[in-house]
Amino acid sequence: HTDQRQCFITSHSAVVVSAAAEAQLWFLSPTGEIGALHKEKVKRLQERVPETFLARTAVIAEGKTELGFLKSLLEEAFGRDPLDYGVRVCYGEGNDATLQLLEALRDAGLIFAGLADNEGRNLGRWAELKEALGDRLFQWPNSCTEGEVLSLIDEDDLAHLFQYPDGSWNGERARTVADRLGSQAIDYDSLKEAAKANGISLKDASIAAATGDTNGAPEDNRKTWKSHERRWFKSEDGGSELYSLAKRVGVWATLAPNFLPLV
Repeated sequence: HTDQRQCFITSHSAVVVSAAAEAQLWFLSPTGEIGALHKEKVKRLQERVPETFLARTAVIAEGKTELGFLKSLLEEAFGRDPLDYGVRVCYGEGNDATLQLLEALRDAGLIFAGLADNEGRNLGRWAELKEALGDRLFQWPNSCTEGEVLSLIDEDDLAHLFQYPDGSWNGERARTVADRLGSQAIDYDSLKEAAKANGISLKDASIAAATGDTNGAPEDNRKTWKSHERRWFKSEDGGSELYSLAKRVGVWATLAPNFLPLV
Protein backbone atom coordinates (compact mmCIF):
# COMPACT_ATOMS: atom_id res chain seq x y z
CA HIS A 1 0.00 0.00 0.00
CA THR A 2 2.84 2.37 0.87
CA ASP A 3 4.59 1.65 -2.43
CA GLN A 4 1.39 2.30 -4.39
CA ARG A 5 0.82 5.57 -2.59
CA GLN A 6 4.41 6.64 -3.27
CA CYS A 7 3.99 5.86 -6.98
CA PHE A 8 0.77 7.88 -7.01
CA ILE A 9 2.47 10.87 -5.40
CA THR A 10 5.51 10.64 -7.71
CA SER A 11 3.44 10.35 -10.89
CA HIS A 12 1.35 13.38 -9.96
CA SER A 13 4.47 15.34 -9.06
CA ALA A 14 5.88 14.49 -12.48
CA VAL A 15 2.72 15.79 -14.15
CA VAL A 16 3.14 19.07 -12.29
CA VAL A 17 6.82 19.33 -13.33
CA SER A 18 5.97 18.60 -16.97
CA ALA A 19 3.09 21.08 -17.04
CA ALA A 20 5.14 23.86 -15.51
CA ALA A 21 6.71 24.75 -18.85
CA GLU A 22 6.72 28.48 -18.15
CA ALA A 23 7.98 28.10 -14.58
CA GLN A 24 11.57 28.09 -13.39
CA LEU A 25 12.80 24.82 -11.89
CA TRP A 26 14.90 25.28 -8.77
CA PHE A 27 17.15 22.76 -7.08
CA LEU A 28 18.70 21.91 -3.76
CA SER A 29 22.17 20.49 -4.35
CA PRO A 30 23.80 17.76 -2.21
CA THR A 31 25.98 20.46 -0.66
CA GLY A 32 22.96 22.51 0.41
CA GLU A 33 23.14 25.15 -2.32
CA ILE A 34 19.90 26.46 -3.81
CA GLY A 35 19.60 27.75 -7.36
CA ALA A 36 17.72 27.65 -10.67
CA LEU A 37 18.18 25.23 -13.55
CA HIS A 38 18.85 26.79 -16.96
CA LYS A 39 15.33 26.93 -18.37
CA GLU A 40 16.07 26.43 -22.08
CA LYS A 41 18.65 23.69 -21.56
CA VAL A 42 16.34 21.47 -19.50
CA LYS A 43 13.07 22.33 -21.27
CA ARG A 44 12.91 19.25 -23.53
CA LEU A 45 13.71 16.81 -20.74
CA GLN A 46 11.25 18.56 -18.44
CA GLU A 47 8.52 18.00 -21.01
CA ARG A 48 9.46 14.44 -21.99
CA VAL A 49 10.72 12.82 -18.78
CA PRO A 50 9.79 15.05 -15.84
CA GLU A 51 10.50 12.16 -13.44
CA THR A 52 14.18 12.89 -14.07
CA PHE A 53 13.97 15.84 -11.71
CA LEU A 54 12.45 13.68 -8.96
CA ALA A 55 15.07 10.91 -9.12
CA ARG A 56 17.92 10.36 -6.69
CA THR A 57 20.25 10.13 -9.67
CA ALA A 58 19.61 10.76 -13.36
CA VAL A 59 21.67 8.97 -16.00
CA ILE A 60 21.54 10.67 -19.41
CA ALA A 61 22.04 8.30 -22.35
CA GLU A 62 22.75 10.18 -25.57
CA GLY A 63 20.79 8.04 -28.02
CA LYS A 64 18.26 5.22 -28.11
CA THR A 65 21.06 2.67 -28.50
CA GLU A 66 22.83 4.02 -25.44
CA LEU A 67 19.52 4.05 -23.55
CA GLY A 68 18.90 0.34 -24.09
CA PHE A 69 22.55 -0.59 -23.57
CA LEU A 70 22.83 1.30 -20.28
CA LYS A 71 19.48 0.12 -18.94
CA SER A 72 20.47 -3.51 -19.50
CA LEU A 73 23.86 -2.93 -17.92
CA LEU A 74 22.44 -1.23 -14.83
CA GLU A 75 19.66 -3.79 -14.41
CA GLU A 76 22.32 -6.48 -14.26
CA ALA A 77 24.54 -4.42 -11.96
CA PHE A 78 21.69 -3.69 -9.52
CA GLY A 79 20.09 -7.10 -9.89
CA ARG A 80 16.73 -5.37 -10.39
CA ASP A 81 15.20 -2.26 -11.96
CA PRO A 82 17.50 0.74 -11.24
CA LEU A 83 14.35 2.76 -10.53
CA ASP A 84 13.96 0.73 -7.33
CA TYR A 85 17.00 2.66 -6.11
CA GLY A 86 15.91 6.00 -7.52
CA VAL A 87 18.22 5.80 -10.57
CA ARG A 88 16.47 6.90 -13.77
CA VAL A 89 18.03 6.37 -17.20
CA CYS A 90 16.89 9.08 -19.65
CA TYR A 91 17.16 9.63 -23.39
CA GLY A 92 19.29 12.69 -24.19
CA GLU A 93 18.09 13.20 -27.80
CA GLY A 94 21.46 13.24 -29.53
CA ASN A 95 25.00 14.43 -28.97
CA ASP A 96 24.49 18.19 -28.98
CA ALA A 97 21.31 18.10 -26.87
CA THR A 98 22.95 15.75 -24.37
CA LEU A 99 25.98 17.99 -24.05
CA GLN A 100 23.79 20.99 -23.37
CA LEU A 101 21.70 19.09 -20.82
CA LEU A 102 24.71 17.68 -18.98
CA GLU A 103 26.21 21.15 -18.75
CA ALA A 104 23.00 22.49 -17.23
CA LEU A 105 22.89 19.72 -14.63
CA ARG A 106 26.58 20.21 -13.86
CA ASP A 107 26.11 23.94 -13.38
CA ALA A 108 23.25 23.17 -10.99
CA GLY A 109 25.48 21.02 -8.80
CA LEU A 110 23.17 18.01 -9.12
CA ILE A 111 24.25 14.37 -8.88
CA PHE A 112 23.90 12.67 -12.26
CA ALA A 113 25.77 10.56 -14.80
CA GLY A 114 26.01 10.25 -18.58
CA LEU A 115 26.92 8.04 -21.53
CA ALA A 116 27.73 9.64 -24.90
CA ASP A 117 29.27 9.00 -28.31
CA ASN A 118 32.37 10.78 -29.50
CA GLU A 119 31.47 12.64 -32.69
CA GLY A 120 34.67 14.68 -32.75
CA ARG A 121 32.87 17.95 -32.00
CA ASN A 122 32.88 20.30 -28.98
CA LEU A 123 35.93 18.50 -27.63
CA GLY A 124 36.78 21.27 -25.17
CA ARG A 125 33.30 21.31 -23.64
CA TRP A 126 33.25 17.52 -23.32
CA ALA A 127 36.68 17.63 -21.67
CA GLU A 128 35.43 20.18 -19.13
CA LEU A 129 32.43 17.98 -18.37
CA LYS A 130 34.65 14.94 -17.92
CA GLU A 131 36.88 16.87 -15.54
CA ALA A 132 33.86 17.92 -13.49
CA LEU A 133 32.04 14.56 -13.48
CA GLY A 134 34.95 12.13 -13.43
CA ASP A 135 33.83 8.51 -13.72
CA ARG A 136 30.16 9.49 -13.76
CA LEU A 137 30.56 10.50 -17.42
CA PHE A 138 31.60 7.88 -19.95
CA GLN A 139 32.26 9.04 -23.50
CA TRP A 140 33.49 6.54 -26.06
CA PRO A 141 37.10 7.28 -27.03
CA ASN A 142 36.69 7.12 -30.80
CA SER A 143 33.15 6.73 -32.11
CA CYS A 144 29.70 5.47 -31.08
CA THR A 145 28.42 2.55 -29.03
CA GLU A 146 27.75 0.35 -32.06
CA GLY A 147 31.12 1.06 -33.65
CA GLU A 148 33.10 0.57 -30.45
CA VAL A 149 31.40 -2.71 -29.52
CA LEU A 150 31.37 -4.24 -33.01
CA SER A 151 35.02 -3.36 -33.63
CA LEU A 152 35.98 -5.73 -30.80
CA ILE A 153 34.15 -8.76 -32.17
CA ASP A 154 36.38 -11.50 -33.50
CA GLU A 155 36.04 -12.25 -37.21
CA ASP A 156 35.00 -15.81 -36.37
CA ASP A 157 32.03 -14.50 -34.37
CA LEU A 158 30.63 -12.10 -36.99
CA ALA A 159 27.80 -14.48 -37.88
CA HIS A 160 26.19 -13.52 -34.55
CA LEU A 161 25.60 -10.04 -35.97
CA PHE A 162 23.13 -11.43 -38.47
CA GLN A 163 21.13 -13.53 -36.05
CA TYR A 164 18.09 -12.65 -34.00
CA PRO A 165 18.39 -13.32 -30.25
CA ASP A 166 16.69 -16.70 -30.84
CA GLY A 167 19.41 -17.67 -33.33
CA SER A 168 17.37 -17.34 -36.54
CA TRP A 169 18.85 -15.51 -39.54
CA ASN A 170 18.22 -11.76 -39.77
CA GLY A 171 17.80 -11.32 -43.50
CA GLU A 172 17.01 -7.59 -43.31
CA ARG A 173 20.25 -6.89 -41.51
CA ALA A 174 22.22 -9.06 -43.91
CA ARG A 175 20.62 -7.23 -46.85
CA THR A 176 22.00 -3.86 -45.66
CA VAL A 177 25.52 -5.25 -45.94
CA ALA A 178 24.84 -7.10 -49.18
CA ASP A 179 23.57 -3.89 -50.80
CA ARG A 180 26.77 -2.10 -49.89
CA LEU A 181 28.86 -4.93 -51.27
CA GLY A 182 26.86 -5.38 -54.48
CA SER A 183 25.80 -8.91 -53.56
CA GLN A 184 22.43 -10.41 -54.42
CA ALA A 185 22.89 -13.28 -51.98
CA ILE A 186 22.56 -12.62 -48.25
CA ASP A 187 23.83 -15.85 -46.70
CA TYR A 188 26.90 -15.56 -44.50
CA ASP A 189 29.39 -17.20 -46.86
CA SER A 190 28.27 -14.98 -49.74
CA LEU A 191 28.68 -11.87 -47.59
CA LYS A 192 32.24 -12.90 -46.70
CA GLU A 193 33.09 -13.52 -50.34
CA ALA A 194 31.56 -10.21 -51.41
CA ALA A 195 33.52 -8.33 -48.77
CA LYS A 196 36.73 -10.01 -49.90
CA ALA A 197 35.97 -9.12 -53.53
CA ASN A 198 35.49 -5.48 -52.47
CA GLY A 199 38.80 -5.45 -50.64
CA ILE A 200 37.31 -4.77 -47.20
CA SER A 201 36.59 -6.85 -44.15
CA LEU A 202 33.08 -8.05 -43.41
CA LYS A 203 33.45 -6.49 -39.97
CA ASP A 204 34.08 -3.02 -41.44
CA ALA A 205 31.17 -3.42 -43.86
CA SER A 206 28.92 -4.46 -40.96
CA ILE A 207 29.99 -1.52 -38.80
CA ALA A 208 29.32 0.86 -41.70
CA ALA A 209 25.81 -0.54 -42.13
CA ALA A 210 25.09 -0.54 -38.39
CA THR A 211 26.10 3.11 -38.07
CA GLY A 212 24.49 4.33 -41.30
CA ASP A 213 27.85 5.37 -42.76
CA THR A 214 27.37 6.99 -46.19
CA ASN A 215 31.03 7.15 -47.22
CA GLY A 216 31.34 5.75 -50.74
CA ALA A 217 27.58 5.66 -51.34
CA PRO A 218 26.30 6.49 -54.84
CA GLU A 219 24.73 9.95 -54.73
CA ASP A 220 21.23 8.60 -55.35
CA ASN A 221 21.69 5.97 -52.65
CA ARG A 222 22.94 8.02 -49.73
CA LYS A 223 19.57 8.14 -47.94
CA THR A 224 19.19 4.39 -48.30
CA TRP A 225 22.63 3.74 -46.84
CA LYS A 226 21.90 6.10 -43.97
CA SER A 227 18.66 4.25 -43.23
CA HIS A 228 20.52 0.94 -42.89
CA GLU A 229 21.21 1.75 -39.24
CA ARG A 230 17.50 1.26 -38.48
CA ARG A 231 17.90 -2.46 -39.19
CA TRP A 232 20.61 -2.74 -36.55
CA PHE A 233 20.83 -1.22 -33.07
CA LYS A 234 19.32 2.28 -33.42
CA SER A 235 16.55 1.72 -30.87
CA GLU A 236 16.19 1.01 -27.18
CA ASP A 237 15.61 -2.68 -27.89
CA GLY A 238 18.59 -2.61 -30.24
CA GLY A 239 20.81 -1.20 -27.50
CA SER A 240 19.70 -3.97 -25.16
CA GLU A 241 20.43 -6.52 -27.89
CA LEU A 242 23.88 -5.01 -28.41
CA TYR A 243 24.65 -5.39 -24.69
CA SER A 244 23.55 -9.03 -24.78
CA LEU A 245 25.64 -9.58 -27.91
CA ALA A 246 28.70 -8.13 -26.20
CA LYS A 247 28.23 -10.60 -23.35
CA ARG A 248 27.53 -13.54 -25.66
CA VAL A 249 30.63 -13.19 -27.87
CA GLY A 250 33.05 -12.32 -25.06
CA VAL A 251 33.48 -8.63 -25.89
CA TRP A 252 32.19 -7.50 -22.50
CA ALA A 253 35.40 -8.66 -20.79
CA THR A 254 37.24 -5.96 -22.75
CA LEU A 255 34.56 -3.30 -22.23
CA ALA A 256 33.95 -3.91 -18.53
CA PRO A 257 37.03 -2.07 -17.20
CA ASN A 258 35.80 1.06 -18.99
CA PHE A 259 32.25 0.85 -17.65
CA LEU A 260 32.74 -0.39 -14.11
CA PRO A 261 33.91 3.01 -12.78
CA LEU A 262 30.66 4.54 -14.11
CA VAL A 263 28.58 1.82 -12.46
